[in-house]
Amino acid sequence: MIDDINRTTRAAKSQGLFSILYNEKFNDGDADAQLTDWSQLRGILENG
Repeated sequence: MIDDINRTTRAAKSQGLFSILYNEKFNDGDADAQLTDWSQLRGILENG
């Protein structure tokens, strides 16, 4: 699940989804991974 709002990715993570925060700011617990450029997506999904 990818979103740019940290409370959405935090909620998804708490429900068991793998969440990716598309944002410059990243706090522990907001998501499973952070994406700042779409070119990073493949690596995130492969290494999850």
